[in-house]
Amino acid sequence: MNILLYTPPVPKQSIRMDYLISCEPLELEYLYTVLEENHTVFFLEKGEEQSLFKMIAASQISMLCISCYITHTPYILSLVPKLKKKFPALYIAAGGVSAEVVPEHFFSPFIDVVVFGNQLSVIRTIADSISGKRIPDLAEGAAFKSNGFKMKPVVSDIEVVPIPKRILFDENSERYHYLYFKACASLKTASGCPGKCS
Repeated sequence: MNILLYTPPVPKQSIRMDYLISCEPLELEYLYTVLEENHTVFFLEKGEEQSLFKMIAASQISMLCISCYITHTPYILSLVPKLKKKFPALYIAAGGVSAEVVPEHFFSPFIDVVVFGNQLSVIRTIADSISGKRIPDLAEGAAFKSNGFKMKPVVSDIEVVPIPKRILFDENSERYHYLYFKACASLKTASGCPGKCS
């Protein structure tokens, strides 16, 4: 199955620091690492709407995985109805930092699943199910549109995180920088948050 891993463009309302800091999309490379064995995986980093539509059509994408920050929420919610209108069979998964903290923001009739916990194992299970023509509707750490976005909490141990295949960094290291440091790779040092915000 063809899967597209996507990060939206930097939102207009955010502080534009991308000319000073441009981080490797490590979350996409982790997803690639767990998906590429059984699927053909494509990337679109900070892709504008027109580029996204072209890539979905040209690469015959069956599943779109969107990684979201909170500032992306309005853009994503306005984008997904257009995606479903043009590609009704496209399976859309929303995840990332924002979905992990407030999955309810993405409970839309145009999003098929919101992944909020144990993201790597959940997304692999979902992708494998879809490619086998089975549509899941219950998984730990995911909320599915098909069951009214009922949230099954994560009760199992924290998933084992693999060493990521740094496809994007290896191909475009000059693109990722932090102030005057060039070719900066990212490092995941923690998962989740110990805080109990309301």
